[in-house]
Amino acid sequence: MHAYTIKAGFEADSTVCNAVITMYAKCGSIEDANEIFNGMNTRDCVSWNAIISAYALHGEGNRALSLFEDMKEEGFSPDEITLLAVLQACSYTGLWETGLRLFNEMESKYGAK
Repeated sequence: MHAYTIKAGFEADSTVCNAVITMYAKCGSIEDANEIFNGMNTRDCVSWNAIISAYALHGEGNRALSLFEDMKEEGFSPDEITLLAVLQACSYTGLWETGLRLFNEMESKYGAK
């Protein structure tokens, strides 16, 4: 599938890259997912969500949290999907204290008014 996207000339399309990141993550190849992410010319919130979710899926919570911080440093605001992925990363890797802290921060920032 990845080779086809290159052959068809879609390797620069962010939507296609986001799908390939998710595909590689679900197929068990976090290295390939990361390579696609790092090679993207332009990233959007979906790109960040895809790679954070990929690391969460593979039980690499600390890397997912690091990417979450990188995302914010690059000026992207986390959305609901980002926050879910970060909480999943914390849950899957036993970082429950970090997850609880982030949840409380989110609730105070985005919670009911």
